[in-house]
Amino acid sequence: MRKQTCNVLLICVVISSITVFYLGLSTIDCPNARSRSAHHGWAVNLHAGRNLSDPLQLPEEYNEETPLIFIGGVPRSGTTLMRAMLDAHPHVRCGEETRVIPRLLAMQASWSHSARERLRLDEAGVTGEVLDSAVRAFLLEIIVGHGEPAPRLCNKDPFALKSLSYLSKLFPKAKFILMLRDGRATVHSMISRKVTITGFDLTSYRDCLVKWNRAVEVMYDQCLAAADGNCLPVHYEQLVLHPERVMRMLLQFLDLPWDTAVLHHEQLIGKAGGVSLSKVELSTDQVVKPVNTEALSKWVGKIPADVVNDMANLAPMLSRLGTYGSVWISLVGTLCESPPVRVEQRLLPDSACTVVIKPKEEVGVVVLLRLRLEAQPGFPDLDWHCRDVQVRRSAEDPEMEVFPCHKWIRTADGYVELRNEKVCLKKEETLAILNDHRERDLQHKQQFIRWGTFVEGGPHCVDMSSVTSLGLNLTYIRKRPVNSVHYMKGLIERKTSWGSLQELETFFLFNGKENTIAGYVQAHWHEDAFFGYQCLNGCNPLYIKKIHNLPPNLSVTSEMVRPFLPEDSSLEQEMERGHVYLLDYEVLDQLPANIVNGKQTFLSAPLCLLHYNRHGELKPIAIQLQQAPGPQNPVFLPSDAAPDWLLAKMWVRNSDFLVHQLLSHFLRTHLLGEVCCTATLRQLPEIHPLHQLLMPHIHSTLQINIQARATLLATKGVFDKSIACGLEAIPQLIVRGTQRLRYSSMCVPDDIRERGLDALPICYYAQDALRVWDALHRFVAGWISLYYCNDEDVQHDCELQNWIREIFTEGFLGLTHIGVPQSFQTASEMCKFVTMMIFSCSALHAAVNFSQLDYNLWIPNTPASMSRPPSQTKNSVSEEEIFSFLPEVNSSCHVLSVLSLLSQPAIDFVPLCHYSEWYFCSGATVKLVEEVQRELKMIAEDIANRNSQLVLPYPYLSPDYIENSVTI
Repeated sequence: MRKQTCNVLLICVVISSITVFYLGLSTIDCPNARSRSAHHGWAVNLHAGRNLSDPLQLPEEYNEETPLIFIGGVPRSGTTLMRAMLDAHPHVRCGEETRVIPRLLAMQASWSHSARERLRLDEAGVTGEVLDSAVRAFLLEIIVGHGEPAPRLCNKDPFALKSLSYLSKLFPKAKFILMLRDGRATVHSMISRKVTITGFDLTSYRDCLVKWNRAVEVMYDQCLAAADGNCLPVHYEQLVLHPERVMRMLLQFLDLPWDTAVLHHEQLIGKAGGVSLSKVELSTDQVVKPVNTEALSKWVGKIPADVVNDMANLAPMLSRLGTYGSVWISLVGTLCESPPVRVEQRLLPDSACTVVIKPKEEVGVVVLLRLRLEAQPGFPDLDWHCRDVQVRRSAEDPEMEVFPCHKWIRTADGYVELRNEKVCLKKEETLAILNDHRERDLQHKQQFIRWGTFVEGGPHCVDMSSVTSLGLNLTYIRKRPVNSVHYMKGLIERKTSWGSLQELETFFLFNGKENTIAGYVQAHWHEDAFFGYQCLNGCNPLYIKKIHNLPPNLSVTSEMVRPFLPEDSSLEQEMERGHVYLLDYEVLDQLPANIVNGKQTFLSAPLCLLHYNRHGELKPIAIQLQQAPGPQNPVFLPSDAAPDWLLAKMWVRNSDFLVHQLLSHFLRTHLLGEVCCTATLRQLPEIHPLHQLLMPHIHSTLQINIQARATLLATKGVFDKSIACGLEAIPQLIVRGTQRLRYSSMCVPDDIRERGLDALPICYYAQDALRVWDALHRFVAGWISLYYCNDEDVQHDCELQNWIREIFTEGFLGLTHIGVPQSFQTASEMCKFVTMMIFSCSALHAAVNFSQLDYNLWIPNTPASMSRPPSQTKNSVSEEEIFSFLPEVNSSCHVLSVLSLLSQPAIDFVPLCHYSEWYFCSGATVKLVEEVQRELKMIAEDIANRNSQLVLPYPYLSPDYIENSVTI
């Protein structure tokens, strides 16, 4: 056989990634390659000539083992075309839509999702098994009786696949075909053809795209999760572009023999044993004509510009379902650059292709890859997610160079450069071409990611006002569970006070009966011991501190509190022993209170003195509601009238709510996480080891903070409409909070020691935070040691020093009294700061966020606003009047609905130190990840064992409760 010398570069492109094989100057058997191709074609042709004149073998009966075929998808996605093509197969009978099957399945779904309905059905003897059996029988009756018998029965009711998982349970042998079509084309087809679809507003592209996205996501996720791979997603565009290839694959999936009739369904319309179409279906060009591509781009230019600009938010599923375009690839070597080569393959998720490149001359060592995405003529700009490109000199070469991408590429990006997977510091760059690439990458990021201002005097933020501006690489889709606050119908618009304690209890019963922690709160909220417990282990464990001297503005004397101290001790002695703690909300002093429902709300700035007694309880012993002492600012004591004391504690809890939401939560985790993320993108290239360590923990902060500023903290948001600290006070509070930040308070060991929480055995936050901090600190130290041999390496890393300097100036405004480092002189300093950032964006956020609904669901425990001013005298309020201080019904419901959303972990929750990023999956980093995961697992087990012995558990810092980053 004749050999031929070729300059060949073989590139294998993995489409949710890219795999590239680089073949430089090598000798391959080109004629043999052509022979293999011909043989492959011949083999395919062998399968084309089946004898379908054999008598059909019909099943004797239909039951749950019947291998039914279900075709579904959003209407106008090619479901009718698919069922017509399958109907043309002599072994298949689909028929027209039944229209009743999706309705029955929707009813079943509503019953199964309603605890009340399930209970009623069970009480009536209609158990789940009985209902399943009845539904199965009904569906079989409809499908079997819908047309002529056939070996394989098929149903096409598009939205039936919203219940794909349930259908799979009823019919384990069933196969499912999910038709997928570009949502823009689908929606345009609906609207232009005026196809009525329940729930879709055909006057609004925006509404239809949102509904399309929701429906497709539900069906697609179930399809991917289907057991035994019994669901096949089929792209409409691929079907009409390559009908034979797709139908061969489909029939193989269905275990059906090939028959060319499926490619000519239009010839069998209306014929005996052929394809039956309804009047509506007969009006569909795509169905009555041969398979064609006429409808592919009809939508282009028809969708309003504002909808197109917001497409990433309206229909994120577009990105998940693939791209129609071309990719051009060229190699940059140490000697020259190869000409661009076009990848001739549909860019589907998780697909791969091989490309052969024949450079005219030797490129040398390949150091960069250039990719460019090109849209098809007549189509708008596209997005495509590329995983990586793998390069070999020949297909047989065992050595492979990987060029990671793991990001979205847009047609607007032009050429995107990728470098190999080796992580390195700038001083280790040996090639000028790579050093130039490194600097270009940062310059591009700095032009795109700029600093902006949310609050003058507060940490700076990214200068973007919409999530769309971030682009796909910095946004994410959070799969949210169903909101758990239900009983609001008739209450959300009610602008009146709660009618009675009984009404509050009824509201709580419907929303909190399955929440054991909230139930404990509701039962014990008025008790002093529980009040103190919340200060240590509730939503805001960051404010209480041990004191050895009273603040000068707290008008408490030793005689006042003597009844609440041990008989043989005094206030001075208890402070000396370290048993006295303080809550001081001076940061709220003189802030303007919000107007809610057209009525003035009120703020206090209380000081609360607490004592840790010999029974192991932390109890409040004195409360002063305002900062300035005086005759109209009395000190409330446990010995006062019960309504006075309870109301004073409610004022403290209201102040704690405000400080918690805006300082402990938003400032300490969200804003500082955004500062770190912005500086990392601007100052650390993707190949920098610290960039790779930090980004899994901070990448989501930009999106969630932009969303928070545009909704929760904006006009008509929850703070504006329902919380005492409104839009006028928020900037002032954030500025004050920023001025009061201290680096030591952000570093757990220093913070716990300085506030004296290590002396309290009932402070589970402190115990768990210290263990999680230590595990993270060891992990970070190990990571740093992989890349920095000594302190000099740290000092001479100019990118690292630019990073910390930008955090100091932009995040902490150059305020030296805060104590945040302006530069790193040692690896130890760097390790401490990085640990602080990771802890703040993971564990601290878990502690202050996911506890919210548990402690706030019982409204009197943590009121978001107070409707009457603080008492200026004692004995001025009765027990019945206490509840008139609470926020009104609608604002209470508004706050709780938001807190319910914030407190729910995502369905796709990623636990602390669990990574999917490529650079955590190989090399020395694998051992570090395994070690920290093992340690965190042990911590979680210890916390679970401890909590099993507690009446009120503290789960929030268990590593399996901690999300890897701030996503909500």
